[in-house]
Amino acid sequence: MMVDTHSIARLAEFDPKRPVSKIVHNSPHLRVVLFCLDSGQSISAHTSPSTVTFYTLAGNGEVLVGNEVVPVEAGQLTVAPPNVPHGLTARQRMTVLATIAPSPE
Repeated sequence: MMVDTHSIARLAEFDPKRPVSKIVHNSPHLRVVLFCLDSGQSISAHTSPSTVTFYTLAGNGEVLVGNEVVPVEAGQLTVAPPNVPHGLTARQRMTVLATIAPSPE
């Protein structure tokens, strides 16, 4: 068995010009991505053939799922079903850990 561990706090990085995304883990079964957004930054709505979860680690903002805009803050988990548009907007500096299962290839 191979253990894969990461310090998410150390991976967090912000750019005032654009959101930062980092793939933390990628396998055929699961992709984990860290999104770091400064206030006002967004990840545009897009779709995935996989289920996507968004766990807000810090800050607050909004998660778009389909036609719904859900306010989120640290500690909240939001789920986007497969093939449903989803995106992120930060109201204040925000870090979000997204899981995508299965990993889109």
